[in-house]
Amino acid sequence: MIRIVLADSNMEYLRRLEMVLANYKDLAISIYSDRAALENMLRTKKIDILLFGSDIYDGQVSLGKDTLAVMLYDADEIIPESCMGFKKINKYQKIGTIYQQLMYEYSEYARSRGVVLGGNKTKTIVFYSPIGGAGKTTLALATAIKLSNEGKKVFYLSYEDAPSDECVLPNHNEKGLSELAASLGSNADFSIKIQGLMQQKNENLFYLKHFDSPNDIYELTGEEREKIIEILEDSKLFDIIVLDMGITMNADALKVFDVAEAIVLVERNSTIANAKMQLFLNQTHLTRLYESKMTRVVNFNMGSGSGVASDIPVVGMINASQNPESAGFIEWLATQPALNFATQLVR
Repeated sequence: MIRIVLADSNMEYLRRLEMVLANYKDLAISIYSDRAALENMLRTKKIDILLFGSDIYDGQVSLGKDTLAVMLYDADEIIPESCMGFKKINKYQKIGTIYQQLMYEYSEYARSRGVVLGGNKTKTIVFYSPIGGAGKTTLALATAIKLSNEGKKVFYLSYEDAPSDECVLPNHNEKGLSELAASLGSNADFSIKIQGLMQQKNENLFYLKHFDSPNDIYELTGEEREKIIEILEDSKLFDIIVLDMGITMNADALKVFDVAEAIVLVERNSTIANAKMQLFLNQTHLTRLYESKMTRVVNFNMGSGSGVASDIPVVGMINASQNPESAGFIEWLATQPALNFATQLVR
């Protein structure tokens, strides 16, 4: 549990901040709007984070070496000289973004003192199919929702050139993955950039606006695709990355397979679909290299199971559904036992 003190002279703002941050179970929160009460607390209690406005704290009480002080700043205010050395977070933005930025700063601060927060490596699950219309995106989205509902911090990433995820993950930002990709190779602080661009579906599910144009994906090298995943993993903001791949399989796409912990092949049982999946699996240079990561899921199952012979195990059977409304169906599917394979993949 991280002990955090929120200090600002505006009690209405503090209450709003506290109400949202209280939803994050890793925080123990106290609030102060009185300068004298804050000073007394700082002299007598140990805390992990002081998030403050300069109108109530300006360094007048020395903090212990284990306390991180972060200033909430207003872009229109003049920052006191005594506060110049503190980390700073914009006061007037989404409180969820404030939390994300604060946790990044605290993780860096704790790491510099040899404290390991969390400690679990982010795991990347890739959903791939050589079959158009196999329901790969549906299963990827349902998996992301399922894992987020189970308390995992999940980031959904799509490398499709024509994505269909906006029915579940609506876009509200002007900038997203194209902005992130354009910054590759620069000295940008990518963890901060991600938090500034990130959107949120629920308490635990996050995503970025998709690439502005299919050309932005076509121009990504394999190393750049891999780098984006590494940036997301290195941010330490997420437990799981659910990655929805396009159909194209080439050297650039294989870079994604390289960094994945699990690869879910999505198939459906029909003459043409089976032929496409068999052609993919016949590429023994791929199956030998990645077979240990691969599992199969049969979608639109009508009771006949898989029509493809392979040693890669079938871990899920998703029954066919007649003309479902996309968003509602995905939300429903995330609650079904047929998706229990997803929980097993991330253990």
